Amino acid sequence: DQTLYTDGGNFEENEELALAIISLMCHGVKVAVVTAAGYGLDGSKYSKRLRGLLDRFVIENLTKDQIENFFVFGGECNYLLQCTLQTTLVTTDGSPSVGFDLDGESPSKNDNNKEVKEVHEAVIVPVPVEAWQAEDSQGPKPAFWPQDEITTILDVAEKSMRETMEDLQLRVKILRKERAIGVYPGGTDMILKVPVGHGSSKVKREALDEMVLRVMEALRSHTPRITLPYCVFNGGTDAWLDIGNKRVGVEALQAYFKIPQANCLHVGDQFLNTGNDIAARETCPCIWIINPRETGKVLQHVIKYGNITPILSTQRRLAPYKATQEDLTLIGPGVVPGTAASLSGPEKPDAASANLSRPRSISGELGKLCVYTGNML
Repeated sequence: DQTLYTDGGNFEENEELALAIISLMCHGVKVAVVTAAGYGLDGSKYSKRLRGLLDRFVIENLTKDQIENFFVFGGECNYLLQCTLQTTLVTTDGSPSVGFDLDGESPSKNDNNKEVKEVHEAVIVPVPVEAWQAEDSQGPKPAFWPQDEITTILDVAEKSMRETMEDLQLRVKILRKERAIGVYPGGTDMILKVPVGHGSSKVKREALDEMVLRVMEALRSHTPRITLPYCVFNGGTDAWLDIGNKRVGVEALQAYFKIPQANCLHVGDQFLNTGNDIAARETCPCIWIINPRETGKVLQHVIKYGNITPILSTQRRLAPYKATQEDLTLIGPGVVPGTAASLSGPEKPDAASANLSRPRSISGELGKLCVYTGNML
């Protein structure tokens, strides 16, 4: 939230930001959403949050290799997934088609003699643990952290959260996951359980901060000492503890992509001590933004100073040239704009030349640059 889309929303439609991300991906840059959202390895749930961006990958005709430059790191550092291009064949009435092998030539009809067509979709799928947590990897190994200490951290956090709920008379509910635990507005049924209090529909920021600070203190003072990394943060509408943090996530990606810290940039909106982006400052340069518009501006600067050719939308690349009033003055009456005669002044592109070809890769250190965007939850 606030990095790629507004608080509490999804990435629906933001052409400027989407094209900036696509411009980087088309030049071989790895773009990863390092997020607190923890849906395990269920790619469909991450896809739902990012559907507008994923659809734009297909609209702009990105190749499979280009699409696979996009990653999602869920649960701060626990679940690594990658975007890829999936092609299916459906009948013209929209139903799935059967009776052929996608590895062969795409048929025009299936066994039921129905017309079929290819449908392309950008989907998010898990990266095998043995790939990004390989034994010879120099990065952190969150996939192999001891379960007993993970359980201890979650238990301590839950106890502190329940005590804080009672002390502050919060009408919230607790959700415990495999590697996270958090509180969120409890709805109208919590009004009966907590007649005097607040939080059934919205929890005050100060109450969430207090929850975070108390959990932090409980973990800091725990005996025996907690050794695993963790993150406690105010999510704006909720408060969470995650096993691991974004420092671990970024370091794991640096090891997986084999890139140095100086070639990474982390963009996020939660850099206070009650936020979950602050840990990334320990492992790479960071930029603090407050909304998706600022994220887009940051990426435009990366594109500009990296000498990357920005990608125009398909509609703008294919749009025919339209003469302006200044053009009509230059070429005079009786000449059709867009013809050879009308280009006797400053040269204007036709539809074909305006269809800019995409550079597929870049050389040098810029090709190793990675941009990490902040939390989704």
